[in-house]
Amino acid sequence: MRCEISYEGFGNIKIGMTREEVRAILDNQFRSFVKSRGSEPVDAFEKDSIFVYYGSDGRCEAVEVASPCKPYYKELDLLNAGFRHVIEHLKKFDPDIIEKEDGFISDKLGIGGYCPNPEENLELESVICFEEGYYDK
Repeated sequence: MRCEISYEGFGNIKIGMTREEVRAILDNQFRSFVKSRGSEPVDAFEKDSIFVYYGSDGRCEAVEVASPCKPYYKELDLLNAGFRHVIEHLKKFDPDIIEKEDGFISDKLGIGGYCPNPEENLELESVICFEEGYYDK
């Protein structure tokens, strides 16, 4: 599934949708699980490697995707470019991107990426899009 990823969502999955709306769009098998104590259940659409996080109001607040999904940002396939190339590309749109020991976060763009060893310039393992303030909670 090739889709543009942004602070609005991933493809047809939009930030702010209800759990029922997301499930109707993906229309495949999922399982729900609690990632950490006190958090809302996450919907895992494992066939597509899509994980949808919900707030206490039951609305989508973040979407994380991994291969076989193909998250793009401004024409760059984020999972199939090396970590450094992804950072250089995204810095054109957010010079204040935060590089971490296991990836990056761009509050301005509403996206982040997980890479277990960025200094080796590996490809990202997953990409997340999120609502404003998601990482401030």
